[in-house]
Amino acid sequence: MQRCAVGLDDAVQRIVVIVRKLSELIVTGAPTTAPSTVDDLIAAAIARLDREQGLQIAVTVENPFPSATLLTNAELFESALTALLANAWEAYDNASATSRPIIVQVT
Repeated sequence: MQRCAVGLDDAVQRIVVIVRKLSELIVTGAPTTAPSTVDDLIAAAIARLDREQGLQIAVTVENPFPSATLLTNAELFESALTALLANAWEAYDNASATSRPIIVQVT
């Protein structure tokens, strides 16, 4: 039960960070953007998740548009997706790493 509470607290803290970053965008104006492919953005977020969690987390990416380009701030995109993936990973509680399917679907 205590592990669940710690995981929930970590998830809430990540959400607070995301909201804070979004609030900063509103106050400071638009961030610098550059074109990036969807595949590159997702791959960077998954790599960051692996670095931050210290685990090799298997994430399946279903992307029918591999060469699609977004005009975005790559750091903000990566940060937000990394937080979402970490929440997905922790949502499984004590399940083994092999029974924690995480799928990113691009539509």
